Amino acid sequence: MESYKSEEVRTALKDVLNAARFEGKIAKVVRYRDPMAYVVPPEWFERACEALGVDPENPDEPPTTA
Repeated sequence: MESYKSEEVRTALKDVLNAARFEGKIAKVVRYRDPMAYVVPPEWFERACEALGVDPENPDEPPTTA
């Protein structure tokens, strides 16, 4: 996993997004050594949502119950 300072992401966002989408790489964005966000490939996010029972189009909604 690559780790980027928040100011680095501002200048390299295109590269970070392309690495996630086309190379399957995950990036951690940090500010003052604290994780602020993760950039993950779309397939990774969709699998995580499925495992959690969350709609990937509306992930802020509560999980569905089976």
